[in-house]
Order: sequence, then structure tokens, then C-alpha cells
Amino acid sequence: MYNFAVRRLAFLLHIYQPPTQHEDVLKNIATSCYIPLLRTIKNKRIPITLNIPLSLLEQMDRYGYKEWLADLKTLVEAEKVELVGSGAYHPLFSKIPTDFAEKQIILNEYALGYYFGKRGGFDGDPSIMIPNLEGFFSPELAVSMDVLKIIDDLGYVWMLVDETSIPKDVGNKRHGVFEVEGFKTRVVARNKKLSELIANKRDLEVRGILQSASSAKSSVVSINGEIFGHHNERGILLLETLFDALKKERVEVVTVSEYVKTKDERQIQGIVESTWNTSQENTDSGNLYPRWVAPKNKINKLQWEVMDKLLSLYKSETTETSLIGLEEIPVWDIKELEKIEDQKLRESMELDLLVLKSMHSCQFYQTSYEPVHSPGIIFGATALLATVVSKMGNAALDKYAKPRLDEINELVEASLESQN
Repeated sequence: MYNFAVRRLAFLLHIYQPPTQHEDVLKNIATSCYIPLLRTIKNKRIPITLNIPLSLLEQMDRYGYKEWLADLKTLVEAEKVELVGSGAYHPLFSKIPTDFAEKQIILNEYALGYYFGKRGGFDGDPSIMIPNLEGFFSPELAVSMDVLKIIDDLGYVWMLVDETSIPKDVGNKRHGVFEVEGFKTRVVARNKKLSELIANKRDLEVRGILQSASSAKSSVVSINGEIFGHHNERGILLLETLFDALKKERVEVVTVSEYVKTKDERQIQGIVESTWNTSQENTDSGNLYPRWVAPKNKINKLQWEVMDKLLSLYKSETTETSLIGLEEIPVWDIKELEKIEDQKLRESMELDLLVLKSMHSCQFYQTSYEPVHSPGIIFGATALLATVVSKMGNAALDKYAKPRLDEINELVEASLESQN
């Protein structure tokens, strides 16, 4: 038996697929991971904090997983699953302008309300009631002081970060809850060692996980949910075994918001820009985005050149006042957008959506490797960007972006040929 007296463990699982994911891949992951994962959460009666952005929600809806969405809504209403805010299409918040970050966050909040909240106001007016969102998950845990300010301004109670975001001068224990001087939003640092131990586990022996957890007073574990059943075929069984072991050892498993309420917080003056893939060595050397920004990689460099240029030139024509009366339309569904009679507004909203989708982080992740990984995701991203550039009708952007997008595709093709 391990000494877990008055100890708590919180799990935040992040599940996501890029907006250009192929249907057959999505369905395979849904079968191997998302469906059994939700079943495990329901059957084991373990409270979980879950980040599921619009990018995945709309695909689960589009490809017929209505029952899965309904089951998740039931768990949310029963407070067995806690949802958190995030970016609708999984951008690196610390690498994009504030106005685009806010658009991503607000659209994602609306989506969570659409799928898991209540519709209709007290007087029958169209409206969406958004579930109570206390926490925030920045995609790839890409955070900075600027990102913290955005989240603080939007009123979130806490934001998850990696241990590498916590200044070294706090001591050896850099996970837990922190109060940042000048901000109301608390910073919650995941237990990196414990999280990675679970993520990399490939057998069902959980004693090492229990020992690691017992060495900390309390912890937050945060990993990709796809570990359970997709990246690891025995992952669902591992999760069930772990939940059973924690219950046997009388470990109190709670949501992250419940964990934050323990008030066991420390004071810091600021956070360090980082991601959950950033090591201390990376931070010390200034390589803050080791899996998303690779200046020596020609493909990755071209991707960022196009993205930065696009975001610097794009100006949305959609305003808050123009959306009055459209409160219950799922704007991410092109068929639903057709209900909007104002053609100019409809086209502006569609372009807005395409721009937000084009920011997803997976395209940069796949090209940070040599040779590149998942070429389908990269080709899908360049095709999406080409569509955005065409619809924007900006001659300067067109001249700048098109040859770079063509070169990206050519370099990816060459990378694939070199592997054969």
C-alpha cells in the first residue's frame, strides 16, 4: 500500500483532430479511442476534465457520432465531465495575434454551448447557454504572459501550463497551483514526469505510476486522450487498470477545478513562454517550440512565412452587430451558413472560418521532422491556405503565398520520394 493520505489527482485529457483530417482516419480513432474512452469514464465513475475543441466536435457530428455527443452531454450535465475553454481550431496562441486568439476562443465557447449547453432564452429569443467554463487549455500548452493576459481578460479561473512555464527559482517542485502577480487567473502546472510516465506506458503494470504519484502531495496529469486506444492499443485497459488501482489506494480523483479549490498555491511574478513539448534545456537555449518552429527546416520555414503574411493582411468584415439573430446557427457548418440571406455577411463568415481553420498546429508539427510525418495533413493544410488566399483576393498576398505553397508541396513530395 502507498501512503496517499489526503492526496488528490486530477486528469485533464485533451482530444483533438485537425480540421483537414481524413474521414476514414477520424472514424478509426473514434472506434479505437473516443468511444471506449467515454465508456470508461462513464463506467468507472471517475470525474475527468476534458478538452475537446470544435475541430473535433464538428467532425464527430459530421460523421454520424450523434450518440457519442449525446452521451458526453449527459456526463457534462451530471458533472462527471468538466469541460474547459480552448481554441476552436487548435492554434499556437503564443504565435498568433491577440484578435485571432480571441476569435478562436469565443468560437470554441459558442461550440461548447451549442453541443453541451442549452438553447433558447427566457423569452424564447434565440440564444446559447454556455456551460460553466472555469479552466482553459491552450493548444500544445503554448503559453506566454500575453496569452495569460488574454485568458485573464476573458475571466477564466485557471489556465493549464507545463512545468517549464514556471520559473526555476520556485524550487524543485514546479507543478501545482500558482498565483501570478497582477492576474486573477490562476496558473496550474501539470506534473510533467507523471504525465509523461503515463503517456509512454505500454504495459499494464501501474506500480511505477502509483509510486510517482505518491511522491507528490497532489498533481494534475495532462496528456493527449488519443494515448488510450489509438497511440497505444492497450491504452483503454491501462486507463481502467489505473483507475481501479487509484480507487483501491483511496486516491481522491477530482476535476482540475476541484483541485484548484484546495488553495495550495504559491506566488510567482510571471510565467515562462513554453509548450508541453519544451524541456528545460530547450528553454535555456531559447528553443521554445522544438516541435513546431524549425527555422533550419525549409518546409517549416515556408509554412510560417505564409501564415504570418496571411494574418498580417487579413481583416474580417464580420462584426458582433452583424451576427444579431444568428445566435443558434452552427456557423462551422457550410449548409447552415446558407440560411443567412445576406450574401456579403455569409461570405465573410465563411472566410473567417477558413482562416481560423488554417491556423491549426498539426501542419507545423509534422514538418518539424526530417523526413516529414503525415504528408496528408501537410497537403491538406496547403490546400486550405490556397483557398483562403484565393478568397481573400489580395494581389500582394497571392503573389507572396502561392509560390511558397507550391514549393511546400514540392518539398514534401521530394521528402516522400527519399523515403522510398
